[in-house]
Amino acid sequence: MNTQKERPLVPSQVVLSCEEIKNELGQSIDEENRYTNTDSAKKKAVMQGMDYEGFRQMVLGANLKPIKTGELKDFSEAKPKSIFNPVNELAMHEERIAHHSKKTATAAQPGSMASLSGEYPPPSNFRELKKAFDALERSPADLIRYLKQFSTDNIRRSFTCDFDAKYFVQALIHLSNHLENFGEIENLTEEIAFVVNFVSDITTVRAFKFNILGFIDRTERKHLRKFYEVLATKLQNATEITNKDIIPKVEQIKIALEIDK
Repeated sequence: MNTQKERPLVPSQVVLSCEEIKNELGQSIDEENRYTNTDSAKKKAVMQGMDYEGFRQMVLGANLKPIKTGELKDFSEAKPKSIFNPVNELAMHEERIAHHSKKTATAAQPGSMASLSGEYPPPSNFRELKKAFDALERSPADLIRYLKQFSTDNIRRSFTCDFDAKYFVQALIHLSNHLENFGEIENLTEEIAFVVNFVSDITTVRAFKFNILGFIDRTERKHLRKFYEVLATKLQNATEITNKDIIPKVEQIKIALEIDK
């Protein structure tokens, strides 16, 4: 009979922080409730026989609630109440804290990392990602620097059920252009590894297939195919890539993006 020996508990590996546990619990509850709201909105849209645009709008508004008459008066008195469901209150609170604690922007030249991408830390939710993406999109170099700050946890928190699929498509367009502009230089291998790991992490999140890929139309899918073609071409040129993790991830990206369909 095979028995598995239990590993001893190492105190240094245990993080007993009430604040971290509280934040993680709140984020988990928030994500689960948003998932439930979105799922319910999808079912309602199907039952009502809505077209694609109606279905999409209903899902995007799944976590919103109507503004009451009394709340409109509060807005005019500069005392607005939340128009979001309670499930999003924790994220909104974190965003307000981040806003008030942010230092005054430097007087660096536009386009520099200090003046643009440096102002936006890695996101903890989709709203933060959207805000930074909208501000940095006109400066592709700064946008790429911003994306390079993402950890797997940042991606998991940002690419959730309320994520707008168009931002994923735009990110792939920028990443595709980024790889094309590199050409035959020494850093190509490093940049390919960054792009592959970034996209691979996105395609493995829980909400990707139904809440992101499911909202990409035929026109947008052309950008997905172009991205993969550029990636595959650059991968052939980067003969130094021997990392056993990169090649399987590229194949996984191909399957996740449904390139062959």
